[in-house]
Amino acid sequence: MDTSFTINNTDKVDNPNRKQVISQRLISFSNEFTKTIIILMVFLFLPLISGSQESIPDLLRKYNSHEHDTIRINALLDIGMVYEKNNNPDSAKLYFKEAEKFSLKSLTNTKQKREEIEELQLLSCRSQRYLALLYRNTGNQNESIETFKKVIQRYETLLKSIRKSRLDYTKSELSKTYNNLGTAYLSVGNYLASIESHNKSHELKLEIGDIKGAGISLVNIGNVHFYQGNLDEANKSYFEALDVLNKTNEYKEISTTQTSIGNVY
Repeated sequence: MDTSFTINNTDKVDNPNRKQVISQRLISFSNEFTKTIIILMVFLFLPLISGSQESIPDLLRKYNSHEHDTIRINALLDIGMVYEKNNNPDSAKLYFKEAEKFSLKSLTNTKQKREEIEELQLLSCRSQRYLALLYRNTGNQNESIETFKKVIQRYETLLKSIRKSRLDYTKSELSKTYNNLGTAYLSVGNYLASIESHNKSHELKLEIGDIKGAGISLVNIGNVHFYQGNLDEANKSYFEALDVLNKTNEYKEISTTQTSIGNVY
């Protein structure tokens, strides 16, 4: 016997009470399913860590053969990313921590030039951000949130003194961190903090002229509203995002935003 139903064909059920129960369960299932899709779309819009195309032996050779600290630290980060990509979070954590430790140690060298010091500071922040992402991706949300907050403080301090030529880059990295923090807050149900973080990410994207990033931040804000059940606010954010993204050729993001709008209806 076919016992499957849709919201549109519950009128085939004769018993009014059973019909009401089935309808309520279907609506509940539909809402939860849509929320699951929204969470998946949140992660689609996350700024991903660009994985290295080099193998671990190649990266280790790079680490051992170069004298420049920044190249060696980047090699450590790349090794960590390879391990994370291959589902080895413990080894990834080890290399991310080693990269952070190396960058902080290098900063004690008083002979470093200003630009070298700034690059090391940025690498130290990035090492810590990668650790926070690893914590989040392995389910340690509280540790992730606290680490993201520390990284944000460090980036904001850097913005006060960094060279103009590295200002936009630093704002971009800060924006990514706010976005990451917003997603972590969403995972623990802190919607107000999530929206606040995504709003700050959006403001920074506008400051550096990152149109695509600004649109994605608006989608992320819409996703939080949607998950709260604030459909009007979600729809408003999605349409604002669509207006922004339509100014780009980012068809994947445009399509995903249109899907988000469809989910509201």
